Amino acid sequence: MLEIQAFCDEVNAWITTAPSAEMLDECDDYLRQLSAYYSRYTVISGMNESIFAQMMMICIRDMPEEEYKRIKHSSTLTDYYVKGKYPKATAIFEQCRAVQKLFLVTSDNYRTLLSSFRQERILVSHMAT
Repeated sequence: MLEIQAFCDEVNAWITTAPSAEMLDECDDYLRQLSAYYSRYTVISGMNESIFAQMMMICIRDMPEEEYKRIKHSSTLTDYYVKGKYPKATAIFEQCRAVQKLFLVTSDNYRTLLSSFRQERILVSHMAT
């Protein structure tokens, strides 16, 4: 779990280092790094899901019978029970899920920004000639 948290912290710190859209070479490098991080994320995410599933299995197995009877017909209640039982692990699990959304939003926004900036440069260069 600590490896997962360290990766998420690393990504959250790195994501703020984005260069300006005017620095196209640096932007290209940044997007390559983003792709590399996302590739690494796929491995980390798999580990994260496996650990959380195992944690749920152990929690349900060790659950008192009376508590199990109350929640066994609801996946939502079971999920909340496990998350309440292991709040620190849940925080790491959710942080890892949030990193995926961060990658997607950053990638989409950055590509749109670069595309707009490049179009603007093309228009300006055509107007100058």
